[in-house]
Amino acid sequence: MKRIITMMTLATLAGCGDDTAPVTRTAAPERAAVVPTTQVPATDSWIGRWLGPEGLFLDIRAYAEGGEGHYVLTIKSDLDGQAEFVGQADGETIRFVRGGAQQTIRPGKGVETGFKWLADKSNCLIIRSGQEGYCR
Repeated sequence: MKRIITMMTLATLAGCGDDTAPVTRTAAPERAAVVPTTQVPATDSWIGRWLGPEGLFLDIRAYAEGGEGHYVLTIKSDLDGQAEFVGQADGETIRFVRGGAQQTIRPGKGVETGFKWLADKSNCLIIRSGQEGYCR
């Protein structure tokens, strides 16, 4: 019984306080905006598989050993086989060397591929206008 009376007394006293004291609220400290230290190349959005006609394709993968903006390109540009190349972002293109010649992958439309099967596509990558391109 003493325990109950003691508890009730403490509960009553806990509710007492100085209601005239001003209430001060401190604002939460502002967080500094996080600013990225590097920009991701626009060409990173191209990572993945792009399709051409008759089973042809372009696969773009990030090339970690090359650093940011470097890619491994697997290209099946004819029915005889496929080959891998290392490419590097250059603005809104990826440059690579194939057969000793500098090649460029750039964004474009299906009609620029030269393939009627891709003509109605709008999200495409062009390597050789009118001859080689791949779309999603």
